[in-house]
Amino acid sequence: MEIIRDLVYDPKHPDRCTLDVYLPNENTGKLLVYIHGGGLESGDKSDFTFCAKELAGSGISVASVNYRTYPEASFPQFIQDCARAIAYLTQNVERLGGIEELFIGGSSAGAYISMMLYFDRTYLQEVGLDPGIAKGYIFDAGQPTTHFRVLQERGDDPRLVRIDRAAPLFFIDRDVEDEENLPRFLLVVAQDDLPNRLEQTYLLRRTMLHFGYPEKNIAMHIFENSTHTSYIGSKEYLKLLVEFMK
Repeated sequence: MEIIRDLVYDPKHPDRCTLDVYLPNENTGKLLVYIHGGGLESGDKSDFTFCAKELAGSGISVASVNYRTYPEASFPQFIQDCARAIAYLTQNVERLGGIEELFIGGSSAGAYISMMLYFDRTYLQEVGLDPGIAKGYIFDAGQPTTHFRVLQERGDDPRLVRIDRAAPLFFIDRDVEDEENLPRFLLVVAQDDLPNRLEQTYLLRRTMLHFGYPEKNIAMHIFENSTHTSYIGSKEYLKLLVEFMK
């Protein structure tokens, strides 16, 4: 395994806009771009080190991404950062040994960012990419309504349930047309997750189905006897990711 640390994908913000790449000994051409959690105000790409090494051991390359967070950043800068990270990776495919299948995902706040990257197409389009470039998306314990930290930025009660232009759900607004080339989706949540997170994950899934996303393209896994992201790094979690990507 080769580990390349602290690659700067945006020279304007070299302290935060960095990523680590974990390359397997036997490259299968699969790359997971992982976006860490932390409520958009904490967390680090190193949080995924154990999982990244395990996935690389299964032949899956991993790029773990840092991005600007509160209070340095505000909405939607953290989403734009992650879009630039993905663009950087697609522009440096030779250094990564080639990318045949791209997967994008994250946990908690990282899942919120991943959802925004897919459902609001403008972020990836601004860096010359289409959300359909990814073979699959992993939304792990993400908030599909307006993120509570974005609500705080506005001076609102973070418990509010809002669906506006800062909410992934807001952008599920047209029927699926190109079903053949549609990415696959993995929705992950804990049985005893944060208040309303399990129910909102069900809402995300039902809304996608309502707009024509095929049920076969949406896998949902609920970790029983677990709290918010407490399962990350477990054998069951790693197996779930590997099976989804392979």
